[in-house]
Amino acid sequence: LPSPLMELVRAGSVDCDSESLFNEAHTVCFHPHEQYICLGVEKDILVFNLVTGALIKKLTIDEKIEDKVEARFDLKAEIRPDNPMAMIEAMNQLNLEEERIKYLTILPTNNYLVACGNHGSIFAWKFKTFQQVASFRIKTDRPKPVVCFTYALTHPYVFYAQQGGSQIKMIDFASPLTAKPQKLDHKKFVSSMICHPTKPILVAFSTEPKVTVWDFQSRRCNATLDEFIIYAKTFNIVNTPPNFLTFDITGQYLIAAGFNGLIVCWKMDSRLAHYGSGRIHGGLIGIT
Repeated sequence: LPSPLMELVRAGSVDCDSESLFNEAHTVCFHPHEQYICLGVEKDILVFNLVTGALIKKLTIDEKIEDKVEARFDLKAEIRPDNPMAMIEAMNQLNLEEERIKYLTILPTNNYLVACGNHGSIFAWKFKTFQQVASFRIKTDRPKPVVCFTYALTHPYVFYAQQGGSQIKMIDFASPLTAKPQKLDHKKFVSSMICHPTKPILVAFSTEPKVTVWDFQSRRCNATLDEFIIYAKTFNIVNTPPNFLTFDITGQYLIAAGFNGLIVCWKMDSRLAHYGSGRIHGGLIGIT
């Protein structure tokens, strides 16, 4: 957290129980244009003013446990739990994990606060009024945790992929009340993705390991970049997820890096020319 807010927390000026609240946050995001910070704590979103430290709003994702359990028993009506004790027993048998907030962002194009749960449910609110505008729940027999999430800087789109899944789910929040998740297909599961800072381009890194460049408006694959796997073979190293992606601030260069320490750079001109590569020793845990 920025030091001014932490000083307010320690001084007791922030309207919350204790500093431990901030330590328990699963995810944090800043407003792109204004002085607000949002914290995701379990099923709650806490919005603070960065200057005064005041708690502006508390939001809660409204998923119900009953919905999740009944979703597991859609074809077995005879064993649907209809009392609290049976509900708890069914939860234990199914080993259901409560949906909690894993990713949080504010879309710069329309000022929507978007939360992504650990099982892929999506919730969205208008930031200033905090009116809920969208709720997408993933009901499946085998919920898979979300492993990567990103959003477009130029369009009101969010993207996420689930563990072991070969699809990227895309939601267009230009019309949130009628929006439905769209899909971008990969051959193997996606471990990282990022949007271009100025163009409608989504870049995804899968475990093939290949880097795929998508036009997310037309949902077409513009290019598949194979240099990462070529250099991995050249250096005689094994690609082991996680993998990481980032653009430079201008969007001119795309950088892909792997946990194995291999880093490859492309120049994002019309030819998507390969620009260079290198390797660091040791395990890479992030890139920015």
